[in-house]
Amino acid sequence: MKKLLLVAVLVLAGWWVLRTQHHGPLAAQAPRPADGVLVGGEPVYGGLDFQPGWMPLGAFEQMPAGTIDVTARVLARQDYPSTGMGEVFPTDLVLGWGAMSDNRVIDHVSIRLADRGLAVAPDAAAGLSAREARALTMVLAVHSDFQAHAAALDALRVGDVIHLYGWQLKVKAADGSVWNGGSGREEIGERAFIMQVLMLQVGDQKIFGNWDAYRAP
Repeated sequence: MKKLLLVAVLVLAGWWVLRTQHHGPLAAQAPRPADGVLVGGEPVYGGLDFQPGWMPLGAFEQMPAGTIDVTARVLARQDYPSTGMGEVFPTDLVLGWGAMSDNRVIDHVSIRLADRGLAVAPDAAAGLSAREARALTMVLAVHSDFQAHAAALDALRVGDVIHLYGWQLKVKAADGSVWNGGSGREEIGERAFIMQVLMLQVGDQKIFGNWDAYRAP
């Protein structure tokens, strides 16, 4: 009995260490697909059909700066504590398309997500350079104003193929400072895009958004 209790304590302790090191729940893994490129197209960035202004966003303000339309495979995610910017942007997603949606490539690429920036390091078997791998990936700090939609974003798994459409944002703090994504630390790579997700599709299932009015770019 004592041995069983000790094993249970050790398992729980190990789970807690992993949980805290990842700044939130461990990311669930989607079933592994067959080898091959899952997503061929690149993200599309567009303008706005309205004049943007600052709008409330929790303790911050947000302003749309354009649109993002992206279909990609979720390569990694990081969850942040619900304080500061993590209050409204609790999750970063690393998305990949083209060769970076193919098991045969991404199995040979190390992905490091930190400070809302990204570093990718392919090994010799990946068949592409670090610059090429980085050009086929992006980081999104994602948000929705609606609780059910935010829960759907939180449920995304590493390996899911998703289609997101929404606004690229700028965020202003109470002191007037504006956050355009990432930390600005060049050693970790380019900054994240900040996205107010208006429409979400996972696989062939439309989760939320006005897909009836959607027109592909």
